[in-house]
Amino acid sequence: MHFQRWAALHVAMQRERSVSLFLAEKGYEVFLPTHPQRHAKGSKRRAADVPLFPGYVFCRQNEQSHGLLVTTPGVLRIISVGGTVVYLADDEINSIKMICRSGRDCGTHPHPHSGDVVKVISGPLCGITGIVVRTNNRHRIVVSLSMLMKSVFVEISESDVAVSKSTDHFLRVSAGQVT
Repeated sequence: MHFQRWAALHVAMQRERSVSLFLAEKGYEVFLPTHPQRHAKGSKRRAADVPLFPGYVFCRQNEQSHGLLVTTPGVLRIISVGGTVVYLADDEINSIKMICRSGRDCGTHPHPHSGDVVKVISGPLCGITGIVVRTNNRHRIVVSLSMLMKSVFVEISESDVAVSKSTDHFLRVSAGQVT
């Protein structure tokens, strides 16, 4: 059996769920990250799960499965550079899975360029590494899919994270800023 790695599939908009179902029926391990999005319909507010990365589905594949994936209805292409599939790191996919399962408020975030790299050391997101940001007096950890230049945020308590192994001190909040 050949080594299976996570590939990003660019799919037709609003076809993410059907592509996921087709691929699962073919026997592939598929991941479609979703998050609840609130919207008003009449006088009621409802929440529906929507794709976290619209237009993308993640699938474990090997070199031999390339042709079977691109012939799946709704799949536009496998993300590649110079004709070579670019695979996502398992820890990035695992982090996104943990965020989606956590039940915490999350959503997409602009791909960060600077900030403290932290690791979650307690709570349901323990083990995730990302960049801490502060928005509207809330702390968030941003986890990135480097290859796609896409990022996800999840709200986090500053007591649950520590600055990455390059320093030994814990993340502190002082005068409203992360230090």
